[in-house]
Amino acid sequence: MVERRTMLKGVKGKLALAVIIALVGAAALSIAAVTAGQFLVKMRVDVPRAELSPDTIEIPLDIDKPEGREVLAEVAVLRVYGEGVAVAFKTLEPDVQGSVSLIAGATITLEGDEGSTVIHMPCILDINVGCIRPLAIIPGYDAPLPLNPGEYKVSIEIAWSSASGKGEVNLPITIEYIVEERQP
Repeated sequence: MVERRTMLKGVKGKLALAVIIALVGAAALSIAAVTAGQFLVKMRVDVPRAELSPDTIEIPLDIDKPEGREVLAEVAVLRVYGEGVAVAFKTLEPDVQGSVSLIAGATITLEGDEGSTVIHMPCILDINVGCIRPLAIIPGYDAPLPLNPGEYKVSIEIAWSSASGKGEVNLPITIEYIVEERQP
């Protein structure tokens, strides 16, 4: 009988130990489940505040006289989404092939619901000839031009003078979008 009590005490002790191990193990598993759970959200955000459509416009000009101009009406649409957007048209380095002399300027007209905005771009190109331009800062050319949200039809006029020689000139004109965040 004593032997049986000792055996029961040993079984009870082992059972108690097994219950304690099971409870500690369950607690450890629940802690592991809490610390191991996570969400990994990968977001690539590309929300345009403004866009030009089409984004590339080729304007072929056949210059066969010293002076002239070409008007291209509604060659693109500029869409402005949200407040605080300004635009600036910029000329990049021209690619000149041949022996050419030329002065060129441009006028860009943005026609929207609230009327039209004209951006004068004097002296966008001067090859082998000097060009004199006003020393004023021109919004949309030298500085950003704020625009209200909406859709604008884009027209461009290219005027040239002092053209001579023979060759080809490629002049890229880009548009920069400047987003000014407003503080609350």
